[in-house]
Amino acid sequence: MPRAVWFKVNSIVDEALIDRFYRASNAGVKIDLLVRGICCLRPGVPGLSENITVKSMVGRFLEHSRILAFGNGQELPSRKARVFIASADLMPRNMDWRVEVMVPITDPTVHAQVLDEIMVANLNDVMQSWDLNALGDYVRVLADGDSEPGFSAQTYFMTNPSLSGLGSARDKRSGDGPRLILKNRQE
Repeated sequence: MPRAVWFKVNSIVDEALIDRFYRASNAGVKIDLLVRGICCLRPGVPGLSENITVKSMVGRFLEHSRILAFGNGQELPSRKARVFIASADLMPRNMDWRVEVMVPITDPTVHAQVLDEIMVANLNDVMQSWDLNALGDYVRVLADGDSEPGFSAQTYFMTNPSLSGLGSARDKRSGDGPRLILKNRQE
């Protein structure tokens, strides 16, 4: 059974949650984390976190969205995935001392947009991205080959306003922006 988790947050610092990520990785869960800022988790450590990747994007826009996607027995992206938006980063102050919220995305159109556009675009970005390695160093992500410019999530969002409230109407129009496909990321 496929097991997958995608998170998009600003920080991962909470020790208890980091331990849960390590346990999930050891259980065979494929975990892709988009962490804009501080990340105390070490991805790609054999026997500890070899199923975890961490990517940081730094670009023109300072994003604060928090998205949590659970494959629910499916590969991601999937219509059967459980997808949430949240107010908190994974930090002790948020987990232990504040009132934070996490809300499920139940509307099918928004669910698809969050997974198929926001998350896939961010995971595919090679223009403003850095991968965290097992030593705790960030390494610049490079585009494949020299023939095409690399994919930029922020440019995609500026030039394809499909998240502008068109909802299901965008599926009925012709000439919409390109459909994104998740590239097979190498670990």
